[in-house]
Amino acid sequence: SISAGGVLSCQPSDNDLMVTVTATYSSGGITKTATLNVTITNFAITPSPFPFTAHNLSGRTFFEEYIDAGGAYHSNLYVFNADFSLRQYRYQNPPDTSDYVTGTWSIGGPGEVILNFAGGKSVTVVVSDYVLIYSTMVSVDDGTGTPYTVRWEPSGPGLYPFRAVLQGTYVNQYGDTWIFNSNGTGSTTGEGGSTFTWSIDAGILKVVFSNGYVGWMYERSTSMYTYYPTTIIRGAFVEYTPAGDFHFYHGGMELTPQ
Repeated sequence: SISAGGVLSCQPSDNDLMVTVTATYSSGGITKTATLNVTITNFAITPSPFPFTAHNLSGRTFFEEYIDAGGAYHSNLYVFNADFSLRQYRYQNPPDTSDYVTGTWSIGGPGEVILNFAGGKSVTVVVSDYVLIYSTMVSVDDGTGTPYTVRWEPSGPGLYPFRAVLQGTYVNQYGDTWIFNSNGTGSTTGEGGSTFTWSIDAGILKVVFSNGYVGWMYERSTSMYTYYPTTIIRGAFVEYTPAGDFHFYHGGMELTPQ
């Protein structure tokens, strides 16, 4: 079968097969048919030594960031819901843009997790050959070329709810100052400056800015906890409009106490 996005799916085969694919479409009252000879190549799939399971993904959130060959920064935040729905927040700089997509997730035969999005796009993720203490190395195949290897960090809520005691002054990696007062108020010099109120809600740091926009910070498992006030907080920052709609995903943020 061929999906609306043009993805060909077929039954498994133990041998290479030569098949003819026929597709028919209609537009403006005109129907056209095209055929294409395709070779379906059989190859062995090596199961991951640390396979994904529905149990260890359901209700979890994972963060990734990497620099591509052209020097651009990429960040993705994946939210795996228990009903097998999926939220993905994506950021790239340059050109300093972000977006938000939804889809579904499922477990493949060899322990892969399959991410399916609108338009027929499918992404396959499998655990690489080693696991770190606070993160997991995975191989991501988005169908656009050679799969890339990246670190997936569990992020709060889930196993790593936001547990930092936020009091005092912090500076992020862009030089912006963030001040968290013990009474739940604060301010930042970022994006022209703003005051805000803050709270920890269901393991997520929620910041309500003076213009009504709301930021959610998911704490990453690689936050560096030592004795206060030297704790370095790492998170993934998503911003919503006053109406609750997605506004912008800022990627990874690191707050260093001053």
